[in-house]
Amino acid sequence: MSMTADLDWIKQIDDSLIELGKRPAFAFPTSFPWEAVERALRETFEREDLVLSCAEKGWQSSSVIQEKLQNLGPGILSLAIQVSPLNVPLYFVTTERDITLLMADLLGGDERASYFLEHALLEGFYHYFAAEIVRVVEKSAFASPLSFRLGQLAPSLEEIFKESSLVTDLSLSVEKTTFWGRLFLPARFKEAWKSFFKELPAPPLSEAVQKSIS
Repeated sequence: MSMTADLDWIKQIDDSLIELGKRPAFAFPTSFPWEAVERALRETFEREDLVLSCAEKGWQSSSVIQEKLQNLGPGILSLAIQVSPLNVPLYFVTTERDITLLMADLLGGDERASYFLEHALLEGFYHYFAAEIVRVVEKSAFASPLSFRLGQLAPSLEEIFKESSLVTDLSLSVEKTTFWGRLFLPARFKEAWKSFFKELPAPPLSEAVQKSIS
């Protein structure tokens, strides 16, 4: 048997390794469960017309992030998301106007949504909505054994733009209204993420690969 034939099995790469190559920034072990989040929100609010979309904007510097946040004007709502046991949170930012528009559609019109216009109640709905998304992510076992939970409500903007971040724009459309938000994954989060998975034992080879080398 030739050396070439002996080494043919090396060309057979696990799907999980291919996925890691597609995501060099963080090396996500699996795809983020956007479709599962969309389905769960449709069921929770009984809205089949709800559409969740995302668009990666790449790495942005601290100064660029600061400028974009300041351009949002007053009424910014920020939220930290903890990924245990990592000690660096990621952040989500939107505006009171977007949350108000979202509530008006999901709760059945301006009259019902007007109950939440008081700032504390508005934040309460925002926190509940974010908690639903985190619950779905946690249930999906995305990035297991890491665990996702809500962190500090309204962290300072200075905390968010103090370093460069990988930025993803999120939109949630209901009928003719679109709610916008922005997700920030700081550089320190990236390093903590990579270090965590680097220390984990290598996953077992798939059955197909095991047969190839046996």
